[in-house]
Amino acid sequence: MSEPSKLKGALCAAALIASSAGLALADGADVIVGQVMSTAGGDTPGSAWKITGGPVNSPADSSLTGLVTAFSLGTTSCNIGDVPFEWYSSTNRHPVIAQNLFKVDNGRFIHVGQSWLKHGFTALQQNACNLGCQPSGTGSLLGVGCSDPYSASLNSGQTSAGPKSQVNAATGFFPYPVDYSGMPSGTTTSVHRRLQVPLSSYSPTAVWIAEAQYVAQDDAQNGNKNNNASYRRATMTATTNGEGQVTDLSLSLVDSTVRQIPAIYAWRDHGNGPNAPDNNVRIVPIDVPDDGRFILGARVFQTGVSTWRYEYAVQNLNSHRSGQYFRVPFAPGVNITNVGFHNVPYHSGEPHSNDPWTMSISGDEVVWSGPAYTGAAPVGNELTANALRWGTVYSFWFEADAGPGTFDGNVDMGLFRPGSASNVVLFTAPTPGGAIAGSPINDDCPQAIMVGNGTIFTSTAGATSAGPDACTFASSAAINQDIWFRYTALASGPVTVSLCGSDFDTKLAVYGDTCPTEPGTHLACNDDFACPIGGTLQSQVEFNGVEGQQYLIRVGGYLANFGGVSLNIIGPNTSGACCASNGTCTIVAASTACNGVFQGVDSTCTPGLCPAPPGDTCNSAHSIGDGVAKTGNTNDYTAVGWTNCGSSNGSRDVWYRYIPLVSGTISATTCQTGTLFDTVLSVHSACPVSATVTNTIQCNDDVSCSLSSPTGRASTVSWSGVAGTAYYIRVAGWQTNAGAYRLLVTGGQGVEAPSNDNCINRFGVGLGDIPFSTLGATTDGPAHDDCLSNGQTQITNDVWFYSPSGVDGTFTITVCGTAGYNPFVALYSQPSCPVNDARLLACNDDASGCGGGASTAQASAYVDANLGVMIRVGGFNGSTGNGVLNVAFVPTLGACCVGETCTMVGPSACGADGGTYLGNDVTCLPSSCSTPEPCPGDFNDDGIVDLADLLDFLGPWNANLGQAVTPGENGDLNADGIVDLADLLDFLADWNANLGQDCP
Repeated sequence: MSEPSKLKGALCAAALIASSAGLALADGADVIVGQVMSTAGGDTPGSAWKITGGPVNSPADSSLTGLVTAFSLGTTSCNIGDVPFEWYSSTNRHPVIAQNLFKVDNGRFIHVGQSWLKHGFTALQQNACNLGCQPSGTGSLLGVGCSDPYSASLNSGQTSAGPKSQVNAATGFFPYPVDYSGMPSGTTTSVHRRLQVPLSSYSPTAVWIAEAQYVAQDDAQNGNKNNNASYRRATMTATTNGEGQVTDLSLSLVDSTVRQIPAIYAWRDHGNGPNAPDNNVRIVPIDVPDDGRFILGARVFQTGVSTWRYEYAVQNLNSHRSGQYFRVPFAPGVNITNVGFHNVPYHSGEPHSNDPWTMSISGDEVVWSGPAYTGAAPVGNELTANALRWGTVYSFWFEADAGPGTFDGNVDMGLFRPGSASNVVLFTAPTPGGAIAGSPINDDCPQAIMVGNGTIFTSTAGATSAGPDACTFASSAAINQDIWFRYTALASGPVTVSLCGSDFDTKLAVYGDTCPTEPGTHLACNDDFACPIGGTLQSQVEFNGVEGQQYLIRVGGYLANFGGVSLNIIGPNTSGACCASNGTCTIVAASTACNGVFQGVDSTCTPGLCPAPPGDTCNSAHSIGDGVAKTGNTNDYTAVGWTNCGSSNGSRDVWYRYIPLVSGTISATTCQTGTLFDTVLSVHSACPVSATVTNTIQCNDDVSCSLSSPTGRASTVSWSGVAGTAYYIRVAGWQTNAGAYRLLVTGGQGVEAPSNDNCINRFGVGLGDIPFSTLGATTDGPAHDDCLSNGQTQITNDVWFYSPSGVDGTFTITVCGTAGYNPFVALYSQPSCPVNDARLLACNDDASGCGGGASTAQASAYVDANLGVMIRVGGFNGSTGNGVLNVAFVPTLGACCVGETCTMVGPSACGADGGTYLGNDVTCLPSSCSTPEPCPGDFNDDGIVDLADLLDFLGPWNANLGQAVTPGENGDLNADGIVDLADLLDFLADWNANLGQDCP
């Protein structure tokens, strides 16, 4: 028996909700197209604007050749970010909305038409994406999880539409108010500025694709610009005249919106017809450093015994630099014919030329070229040249007498506008004869390709092994079949280079700016890394980059492995907040422009961002060790301390903390080369409270020493120290003297605090044994009642670690202390500081397992995928020492049903996919996720078959007896489109068989 239509509707609704619930909030504002809604035209929704004549750029023409009609798409935006999204109508801090139409026809992907841009003016606070809208309370901000609808008629407004040419989609910037100088007015014709579609583009066999895209500054600044386009399938109906010429088109949207996916992916999704995927379509995205994203689509068709048709399309999603040429290589001896090109027309006064790119064929390549960049307007062609600009797709094709080789070739696109990185982006795609000369163009180090922050996709197929041994993993020190890249750090800071997402067993090394010739000269090297996605055979490294310094990145394989490469680089950018020593904050263009402490890329000057620097107060004293001199300058600090000699209470000062490991006499002195002013030195048992309660142990203004300074007036203090006691040393100046100094402390065998002494400086660690030390560490974590052990609730002298997790599972942390050290360990959720009681997962002071009489602390905790665990290691009641931290992880897996598909994942990953988790250790069976059949006879779905079901069925059946109805509705139980006696007999059989039964 067929499934009742009301059950089908319920299942569809459930699937939609599950799909929507799978959207995770992104960092920062993140706008997406949640829905591409109905079309509109003229005064009649669902129709197009009717015109009597006019080609794309001159609507007054009366012939049918070049005629266009125009449409408008409704859009619903959703903010899937974790902060409100800006929608300020009177500034350029609001989104602009682009509309496009494409077709997939005869294996080719074509951009048919485009619109000008709708400027957003206010944001409603709805919940179309089912994220749980948190309204912002104003139309100038789209709240977290909220949606805003713009109807097709609203998006069709002509007078307020702005040109695409004035928008930098890579940054989201555009001038506001819009500059319309030199452009036709907004109502020249009914198609002006709207989504124009040439009548000649109609094909009855085509699959039509509508796309909408939002662009905004805060979205781009948060790194969320690459998910702003969504597509939806459409159908096109043509009106013809008596001669068979197309005189009008009408557009209707079908299926549902494919969110966060640009239209070029529809080539693959509908390449064999509506909803019939063509998995031979290759889709390759590539990010231009410090710019935007291009996406290449490629497909090869064999058209005869010895002929092949090559189809390529490139979508410029949001690159401001734009494309200037497209080049496809081919093997020697291959013949190329029937070369073609298509670019989408600009219209309504946009300054960009519509002249097609020129084509040339040399001995080993086909090249399509637009004009080269000649400079900015008004003299140069920056705005007038036909370049592959953002929000557009250009298509390229030819025929060849050779099929694609075993390995892909290197297809490249030249960039139009100049920029900081290379002027060429590289794709790998099928080419006639495959990879040329058997090796990539960056096979050797001297030919390294320039790359920047972002992701590129390439291949090591055909590469040779051209570098020295780098690091040994699994008995192999070689990096085989390697390719090379050159990277410039835009600012100083950590740089992560990852091959996660590559499809083979990789190996990765990073060098300085000179091609290596000797083994072991790498800065970083890795074979296997626990990637969040893709397994453990790919590689990832991190190194500290220096602004302006170039680095060589070497990508290859372990042993004889080779294949497709996903190279992702995350490095420091440029602008951010700069904190001066006096606590003031300014925004600087790069870290090198910061005369103070740079707070990081994209940081802003918020209240409390710039506290006094470490050492400016006693409570933030620098750690200092025995025999290691510290240099500084008191001019970089303020006057916030007190002592009882040298008239120094009004002087600028710097504070240090010293903890001796043994008791005895300790000395501190500035009588060192490098001290250049009249110092005052004091040591304190605790931080001073006031000018009268200074807690001073010793104080000295002048001491005789052989300094070469202008005054020779340095200082020395000595005191009897007790092991494990913290002493605070103040470096100041006589009266208001200030300047450079060099401080040396000896005696007591004290050590400087570990680098991960504070939570904010936690070390990232993987699985296995990690040596550590708490000698010299302070206590910066809170006490927890739940950690009570032998009367102690505080973990003292702590150091911090963080271990990531790509899947759900249980961490077990074991700490083994050396003789005399009693370790204490606590685990917390999430990698952020500070921690608190709510985030405490587990803690332990005494356990067993280390052996040899070593003290043991051990704690275990379950964590969700991608959260990881924060590890705090300290001591019981002030105990410090050296030890070994062991990190172990056991994944939690179980059957997860997403629809009728069963996969083995953890519970949080299952929930993120909108699935139903069947339990830990439950395995997937063929029937695990099958949909239960509806209960026969329970027409009203109340869980029991009774008289009410019969009466409820007889009502619509009797009312429509003998009538043609929508199949499956209004009493048509067998879904044959007519209500008749057969429907009643089918129902009665089910009802009678189950009368009085409870439904499962």
